Amino acid sequence: MVEDSGRSQPGQGRPPDKVSRFWERFREKLTGQGVKAPAQRWYVVRVEQYIKVSHGKRLREHAPADVTAYLEQVGRDARIEDWQLGQTAHALQILFGPVLSMSWAKQVDWQAWRQGSRSLSPEHPTVARDYSPRDYSAPRPASNGGTLKGVRRTHHEVLNRVVCAIRSRHYSIRGQWLSLIHI
Repeated sequence: MVEDSGRSQPGQGRPPDKVSRFWERFREKLTGQGVKAPAQRWYVVRVEQYIKVSHGKRLREHAPADVTAYLEQVGRDARIEDWQLGQTAHALQILFGPVLSMSWAKQVDWQAWRQGSRSLSPEHPTVARDYSPRDYSAPRPASNGGTLKGVRRTHHEVLNRVVCAIRSRHYSIRGQWLSLIHI
């Protein structure tokens, strides 16, 4: 059994010696891949989390689609930091590559998952920082600006934070009300 966490184990119902050997082999491969001892515990945790959500499906029955779906799910979790997603991808890469020698492990673009898990800078083109109502056929603010013009001028910083929060949570940038506060 895993001394570190005691969480879900591969092949539940198997003799403990097989489970222990599995984790020993996994740790050996981690060391061989240059993963430092303090981080190895977290790599074990990442694989345990993956095993837990696989609902008893044997690891040798997994396919690239299973890994990709899991990484997408982890990537959507707002509580997960970018480095944690990268670490999860690396842990699964070692699991399905060197540990289990799955032939399909080379089909997964691990590097993209590890490097693509970085946050986008505010200048990145997909952040939609250049949103304008005309670009998306959203209703335009009143031509005279009226009260909204004063609100935008007075509360510029607050409105900027609201727009950033909306975009960072991936809410629709086509929301009609967003055109009212666009600055």
